[in-house]
Amino acid sequence: MHTSQPIIKLVSRNRKILLTFLVGILVTLPLLTHKVYYQDDYYRIMGGSGSYWLSNGRPITWLLNELLRFSSIINDVSPLPLLLGLGSLAVASVIYVEKLELPLKGYWPLVPAQFMTLNPFLAQSMLFSYDSMTMLLAVALAMIASLSLSLSRIKHLLLTTALLLITMMTYQTGLNIYIGCVVIMTVSLWSRQQNSLKFLSDKFFACVAAVLVYKFVIVNLLPTDEYSLQHSKIVALGPDMLPILSRNIVQFFDLYMSAFPGLRVLLIVLPLATLFVGLLRLFLTTLRRPIITARFRVASGLLLLAAPVVVIATVSGLSTILASPVFVPRVIIASSCLFLFCFYVSIKAFPSVSHLTAGLYCVPLLYFMVMMISCFNTAVNTQNYTINVIQQIKADLSHISQDEATSLAFIGQLGPSPDVQPSLRAFPLIGIIQLPMLVESYSWGYYPLFWGQNIRMAFSNTTPEMKAFKPERYLAQSCDYRLFIYQKTAVFDLRDGCPPASDGRR
Repeated sequence: MHTSQPIIKLVSRNRKILLTFLVGILVTLPLLTHKVYYQDDYYRIMGGSGSYWLSNGRPITWLLNELLRFSSIINDVSPLPLLLGLGSLAVASVIYVEKLELPLKGYWPLVPAQFMTLNPFLAQSMLFSYDSMTMLLAVALAMIASLSLSLSRIKHLLLTTALLLITMMTYQTGLNIYIGCVVIMTVSLWSRQQNSLKFLSDKFFACVAAVLVYKFVIVNLLPTDEYSLQHSKIVALGPDMLPILSRNIVQFFDLYMSAFPGLRVLLIVLPLATLFVGLLRLFLTTLRRPIITARFRVASGLLLLAAPVVVIATVSGLSTILASPVFVPRVIIASSCLFLFCFYVSIKAFPSVSHLTAGLYCVPLLYFMVMMISCFNTAVNTQNYTINVIQQIKADLSHISQDEATSLAFIGQLGPSPDVQPSLRAFPLIGIIQLPMLVESYSWGYYPLFWGQNIRMAFSNTTPEMKAFKPERYLAQSCDYRLFIYQKTAVFDLRDGCPPASDGRR
């Protein structure tokens, strides 16, 4: 009887991993069945090299991409990176949830495992043809690094430090996932009356050691670029500190809440409410234990008070205290930890209705799934629309001789195609995730697009004179743009764009 138990667990784990992986495939099906290039993908195609990852402090990402392509030249191997990333994330999510030892039977533990995959802020990472694997792998490595391992203390510290170094050299934001998962695991060990303080101290020292080695050794060995330097400056102490911090917090809050417009804000408010009520119930339950010291009571109170603060803070990580933060959805991937923590506390605090609670948490998961599928369909449709517009541009340029125009420029940006506007209205976050491809004075993004249509004209920056110029006639005029010549530059004015699709309201 005892010999068959490990086999049952192994089969159960494999099935959970497979089902979690299949959920990831279902969500990303639009990306797996269509060719989608994200903005940075075009930049790498244009440069033909993956060295940009080195200057961003991500040598492991550079190495993995080199090995995956068997070449130093950028060549497209999608959807392989996305499938490998989803596979690693499925394995790590299921193993991590098992280590939490939640009182859930059957396939109910699949519910918390989905929070790591069904994360609308992770959707932007999945859009990258080349980077999706390493970003998802960084999340998986961070989760594994946060586990309580059955090793000697020194081996535990060394292994955790090594995993964290690999995580940061793969994608630095994975550190936010690590911190959030460590806090959740600490509360889990505390609830099972295990040595949570020792675990927390080991993980803390491993994190500090990894950050110091990465900051003062690894980064100094790598080339740096202006972009990375500009967006890694900590807010300086002084009278300007508070305005910068408050502005960053407002920007972060606006970005985060764009995923929960209107009454959908309840999908985050209710889990947070159950989190704080559940932590209070766990603390009161602890006080009723027959043997409890005053020291343990104080330590428990501090842990349960600090835990939600830290987990919430990891959602934005260091972004809010950077002088020039990059507020994009993919830096908020630790939102997964926040929902997972809410789920864990709700189940532990109210075990009598654990399955009902797990069922209710399927509602936000379903919402995230719908939002992510809509996002990926929007990306596919937007790219097809952009390519069609470029084909129109090519046709119009074919009527212009080299004596008339030697370069081209854009004013404004291409508006969304009519078929994606309903999704953008329903889910404002999608408009942030799906960056525009044709943007004024941002020509590096469209070189490959134009080269694919054999358009080899040089790009000119947009000037105020171009914007103010009123031509006597337009060489071409459509729903998408108006074309005129300004000082031998073919100027495409995108400012009007297509009128928004009617939603039935006046």
